[in-house]
Amino acid sequence: MKIQEIKTVAEYNAFVLSVYKEDSLFKDNKTDVISLICSSESCFAKNANIKMLKVTAKEKTLCQAVFIIHKNNPSDMYVSFFESLENQSEAVALLMEESEFFAKSKGCQKLIIGVEGHCNNGLGFNFDVSTSPSFGECYSKPYYQEYFSAYTPVYAVSYYDTLQTMHDSLLQDLTKNKHDFTQFSHEFGDFSRKNFTNTMKRYTDLNNEIFADHPYYFKREYEEDAELFATMRPLLRGHNLVFLKNGDEYIGYELWYPDFNEFVRPQSKANWLTYFIHKILRRNAKNVKVVEIGVKKKYRKSTAIIRIFYEAAKAAKKSKLATSSWILEENHLSKYITQRYAPHFYKKYVLFEKSL
Repeated sequence: MKIQEIKTVAEYNAFVLSVYKEDSLFKDNKTDVISLICSSESCFAKNANIKMLKVTAKEKTLCQAVFIIHKNNPSDMYVSFFESLENQSEAVALLMEESEFFAKSKGCQKLIIGVEGHCNNGLGFNFDVSTSPSFGECYSKPYYQEYFSAYTPVYAVSYYDTLQTMHDSLLQDLTKNKHDFTQFSHEFGDFSRKNFTNTMKRYTDLNNEIFADHPYYFKREYEEDAELFATMRPLLRGHNLVFLKNGDEYIGYELWYPDFNEFVRPQSKANWLTYFIHKILRRNAKNVKVVEIGVKKKYRKSTAIIRIFYEAAKAAKKSKLATSSWILEENHLSKYITQRYAPHFYKKYVLFEKSL
């Protein structure tokens, strides 16, 4: 066995697809993100030290990963976009040995396995492989977790409920707090060509303030978020990004969207047909996903976050179910708020760490 550098994103993605070629539940949330993050021309890549490596034997790829160190988080190295064939413990051990060597040579203090360069891009290996992944949701082979048994696991969970139940509970709580209901106002994002840049700047500024103390968040640059959203912009409507205001101050936001993968065939990914079904035929997905939600620190004891939830639930009323994105198990406040309106367990995820 030997370690080799992967020269092109196309080669990297070819192995990804080969791993899942017999998986009837696989829907490709992976290759577009890999292309976006790892392309030498991408804004993210220009802000990071990125190395794509594989372990081979007799010219056959056994496993691969991307090593990522971002300029805004130089103390951590991410082992991202990991993929492997089954029963390759020796090959994975060789890859991880190389990851530690590379991280130490760059002065990193921690390895994080399972964050795709930034938590906004994707996080975790999934436990449940009995259903197809929703749009943007992680999906991996169940045996991946066995390869990292020597590392420290960090768990995350997600929840769901019907939109009608959620809407009614939110309205009931807001009605009890009429002053807070009238104090705040909301505004939808604008994904038009003219106003896209301003919407993204507002989103990025709120992200960087609200999640500054999150253990897996580090500062995003404007162009990185604009680059990520540009790939989704044709599918998004303004109400998929809800901003909350207190007077003229933007104090929080929620990003949510339909599960576009409901319009995607197995072994495929969102494309022009997805756009046609969603935007032209105006078909509504049965499920929606709450991707991110947060308010500035000084408003966390108010009903601000309930108001954002409520406005998003109203906008999504034609769908049936809403699921949350991942929430770290140790984040008790976020779990409490989410479970109040979406109490049913959906899925569990894991990532791995090692201090160097």
